[in-house]
Amino acid sequence: AVLTGLNHLWKLGLGKRELMAVGESLGADIPFCILGGTGIIRGKGEQIELLPTPDELWFVIVTLPDRVNTTRAYARFDQLTETTGARDAGFCDAGSYDTAVHVTDVTSGMVRALGAGRVQDIADRLTNDLERSAISIVPSIARAKEALLAAGAVGVGMSGSGPTVFGIADSRTKAEAICGALKLSSGAFKEVFVCKAVPQGVACARVPDAGAGH
Repeated sequence: AVLTGLNHLWKLGLGKRELMAVGESLGADIPFCILGGTGIIRGKGEQIELLPTPDELWFVIVTLPDRVNTTRAYARFDQLTETTGARDAGFCDAGSYDTAVHVTDVTSGMVRALGAGRVQDIADRLTNDLERSAISIVPSIARAKEALLAAGAVGVGMSGSGPTVFGIADSRTKAEAICGALKLSSGAFKEVFVCKAVPQGVACARVPDAGAGH
């Protein structure tokens, strides 16, 4: 958002690809955040293959008071991999680890689901290899996922290295109902809010006059 804003403020005229190149030197996530939408990320974050974004894909985001140090999460993942021999595997639920699911199969299945726009199929293919290691550090991640499912989410997952988790819904009404239920049922969450998948990244809106808001 800062890069996009400065480009607009200083009238630099940089395109998205140029901003992505600048962002690549600052952090692996930034190129994708500038481009936005839905995609497959390769390399160290600079190689992005865009995919379709479904029209009605809603998320209920749950943040937790605890934190997960990313370095520690990766170190714990390596420890668990050495112990179990499970790499490139997917999660079936908050507590189980399915070593039979290979990351390539999961990715191709997700690409097909996104192309078809079927929210349930997308939800069924959520995986995150760091989930098991993050849960071993912050067990409340699993409880937050269970709470989302109990409130009606069609699928749940963990974002990045955690501890933020999310539930998927196929309409704003359902997402807001899940959000409301979680806010009422538990004081263990730091924040609970709703957002929607959008097919673009950060954009600067032109404001007609100073009093019109932004």
